[in-house]
Amino acid sequence: MSAILQAQGLTLSSFAGEAGFDLRMEPGQRWLLTGEAGSGKSTLMRTLLGLISPRSGDVFLDGFNLQDVSPQQLLSLRQKMGVVFSGGGLLPAWTGLQNLMLPLRAIHGFDEERAHDEVLAFASRCQIPALWLERAATQMSAEQGTLLALARALIIAPKLLWIDSELVWGVLSHANTRLGTELRRQVEAGCTLVTAAGEHGVAREQIPPCGGPTHCARMQDGWLECVAPPTYWTLDTADA
Repeated sequence: MSAILQAQGLTLSSFAGEAGFDLRMEPGQRWLLTGEAGSGKSTLMRTLLGLISPRSGDVFLDGFNLQDVSPQQLLSLRQKMGVVFSGGGLLPAWTGLQNLMLPLRAIHGFDEERAHDEVLAFASRCQIPALWLERAATQMSAEQGTLLALARALIIAPKLLWIDSELVWGVLSHANTRLGTELRRQVEAGCTLVTAAGEHGVAREQIPPCGGPTHCARMQDGWLECVAPPTYWTLDTADA
């Protein structure tokens, strides 16, 4: 099976150390990435998605070596990936509707009417309240903003979804939406899921609706080590 994301001999910028590490993520895998604050999790994400350059090594995104692609090709590759940043990352002055329309217009090239209709259809399928779409991001609760950030990432049906905060799972576990169902559907269709969490991972009650991780890795001082998944996690958790 082809890897959606692969690193060979990778060392991260801003971290010391001569030895590089390898990483391979395949379609449909569910990864849990743990590590203390400052261990390099966010730097790894930015490096693997081509937002910053590694100190050494090669990164392959959807089969393309990022060192060999043009800026336009790199942009096209990034547009296949969804990211939920710590803190959400919604545009604060925009409504929920406008935030969800943005990737459809920027990535898929939809005109305003089509993007509007696509968002309404997605919101209906995922049972996202109409009030959330009408509010500006600054008027949303932290829970609403987090869920809409997840919705914005999912609406483009990404090949890889990187969630840079375990807060998403705590919110999703008791949300009255069907975003968990949509997430599980996309992962089962081949989307690779990566969750970045603190040193102790994600609590038992916050297991993602698509199931626990198939792979785990730990970051420490810019170095990545693959480890065994937590024993209490099951891989066939029922949908939320």
